Amino acid sequence: MRETLFRFQQRCFGHRLPLPIFKFFTYCLLQALDYLHTECHLIHTDIKDDNIMVTIEDESVLNDFVSTQQRSPQPRHIRKDDSRITYVSQDDFGPLRGSRLLPELGDFNLAFPGLSGGMGHLSPIQSHRYRAPEVMLGLPWSYSVDIWNLGLLLWNLLEDVTLFDRPAGEDGGYDAHVHIAKMAALLGHPPEALITRERLYRHHRLPKPIVNPRGKVCKNMNEFWGGPFFDDNSE
Repeated sequence: MRETLFRFQQRCFGHRLPLPIFKFFTYCLLQALDYLHTECHLIHTDIKDDNIMVTIEDESVLNDFVSTQQRSPQPRHIRKDDSRITYVSQDDFGPLRGSRLLPELGDFNLAFPGLSGGMGHLSPIQSHRYRAPEVMLGLPWSYSVDIWNLGLLLWNLLEDVTLFDRPAGEDGGYDAHVHIAKMAALLGHPPEALITRERLYRHHRLPKPIVNPRGKVCKNMNEFWGGPFFDDNSE
């Protein structure tokens, strides 16, 4: 792999992916998610530019890197116990040498299994700016959270603007109320069915209490994110 998608985006004019590359990368990432969901039955839960790698575009990049290392090796550490050599990571292979690039989705250590029968998970997932609404409302979530996540990432790649950047409260910490307000301001009032589900899951109890980032012991995910989120007038 040459570099992360984040680093690749910084190379582009205005930090925006050119439209032909954007379309091709979108197609590739959708194909990756389709395989992940339908064949592997996994939910990634953490799709972001740092978890997508861009391939090396030409073999000459590696050949030149090998030649450079032979002349002047990377700094390294040799472990005394077994003489194992660890080199400093290399993340700069110089200017691009063509456009034969592919995005590859990686970092599956936070992946969840897809549940059958329409069942969903109740667990805190995703980076703040990419978090799906059903997650922060404390509702069961499934494969659709990856689609929401990818959609927000694609907007950022095309416009170099994060739609819901820094949804923070007065103390500077993440605030799901602020996040939902930003969503409503951009997308309109939440569907009534979503509000009804949020009210229902205020009373759902997890098998074990969970502690939220503010140190509060919570009995359900709605409480974990600071709920309830809607009053009796659905506001």
